[in-house]
Amino acid sequence: MADYSTLLSPEIWAFIRASEAAYPADAATAPIEAQRGYYDALCAKFDQPHPKGIRVENFALDELTMRRYHPTSPRGDVFYLHGGGFVVGGLESHDAICAEIAHHAQARVLAVDYRLAPEHRHPAALEDCTRAYHWLSEQSDSPIILVGDSAGATLAAAITHRFRQNARIKGQALIYPWLGDGLDTPSCSIHAHAPMLTTDDMHFYLATIQDPATRSGVDDLFVLNDADVGQLPPTFILTAECDPLASDGHIYAARLVDAAIAVDLYRGTGLVHGFLRARFMAPEAAAAYSKLQSAISAMLD
Repeated sequence: MADYSTLLSPEIWAFIRASEAAYPADAATAPIEAQRGYYDALCAKFDQPHPKGIRVENFALDELTMRRYHPTSPRGDVFYLHGGGFVVGGLESHDAICAEIAHHAQARVLAVDYRLAPEHRHPAALEDCTRAYHWLSEQSDSPIILVGDSAGATLAAAITHRFRQNARIKGQALIYPWLGDGLDTPSCSIHAHAPMLTTDDMHFYLATIQDPATRSGVDDLFVLNDADVGQLPPTFILTAECDPLASDGHIYAARLVDAAIAVDLYRGTGLVHGFLRARFMAPEAAAAYSKLQSAISAMLD
């Protein structure tokens, strides 16, 4: 097992302690509503003001609520899907990050409040995000970058694979992505008990999105199940070293390289799952976040 006392810096440990004060390490064992309360408190603890010049609007497509961030000089669209294991999170949890992306890339950012499990199991979240993607692709002719973190990266990658023929998709950026449902990768073993996310947590999230009777039917959600990675757009992948999901990003990157797809893999040494919230606390998190912002911006050039 990994020795996190040597792998993680004091700044990252400070971030972990601050996070666990709001979101206990065993939160995945709590009732769903308690988990959501913990997560809301966690996100509020690390919230940041919007950059100047960002205009925000909330709107709905029937029951599907979305939020759009408008920069001063938009040059494209970012479709952002939040993480949270398909169980927690929403428009508020990643609000500051969406606003910062809109400012840095000078892109309109669309965030989607997709339905959560267990009330709404697979394919509810994917259906909601697909519907929002259709709306975005039909309402303008701007280039689109698909971005997501963790479970949001699962959804972003699934939509990229599904709609890869759309020439307006100029790239995807996947942040500590969850891309396979096997949960038997090297990182799931080495970092099974990592701070911030454990392999047991991942098993809980996987069981929660599946039909309780069959525990099956999620192949279309995880792109590592797709043997065809041809014709995909340029891809940026950001992984955290001390994360059970790290191998997913590395395996996916290797497959894209083999298929001659442009891919940029940033291995976040000394980082843990969810480190975007540490971007103002730890230099290694700030460096990775800066790389992400630059990659998204470059895809729109």
